[in-house]
Amino acid sequence: MIDDDLVRRFAIAGTPDECAELARGVLALGFTSASMNLAAPRRDSMYLGLKETLENSAEVLSILRR
Repeated sequence: MIDDDLVRRFAIAGTPDECAELARGVLALGFTSASMNLAAPRRDSMYLGLKETLENSAEVLSILRR
């Protein structure tokens, strides 16, 4: 089982605003690029989970561009 501490230490997770803030912290360390391994939440269908993940990821990228 993945606990909250493990997520805080090794992942960027949360609302789009929280994820953007965490990503800015990583970029401030001097990283110039990153890769994303997206995990879709459980929804009534795989499509709905993937759609939600992609929409939220797009929002994070939009926030980072500001």
